[in-house]
Amino acid sequence: MAKPAQVQRMRDWALAAFGAAKAKSAGDLLFLPADPPFSFTYGGEPSSKLLPTWIRSVESKEEEGRTRITSRWTDPKTGLGVTADVTLFKDYPAVDWVLYFENTGSKDTPIIENVNAVDLGLATPTPPNRPCSTDCRR
Repeated sequence: MAKPAQVQRMRDWALAAFGAAKAKSAGDLLFLPADPPFSFTYGGEPSSKLLPTWIRSVESKEEEGRTRITSRWTDPKTGLGVTADVTLFKDYPAVDWVLYFENTGSKDTPIIENVNAVDLGLATPTPPNRPCSTDCRR
């Protein structure tokens, strides 16, 4: 069984990453803060530029042994909806999510490509800034 602190670190990251809670400092998180932790290209533009300008809604629901989050972004111009269905587990340091793309507009959407369901970095300590004299593997 995972330690409670391990479960909490994953939970804190996932809640912040999918918009259900305010982000903690990067030093407290297992992964680098990413909002959201996925990416795609839409009409030639990266999602990192587009999603902050889209309409966003977040719903969170407690269930037995888990928390379910539905985070949705909608393009007000074309009607493209991107939904992340997220599951956080209360006893394990794990998070699971599935992305859905839906055209809710009346016309075809621009091309969606380069979909990365997971696009994040690990939060690792910064190595000391010191020159290597003979053996840098220490």
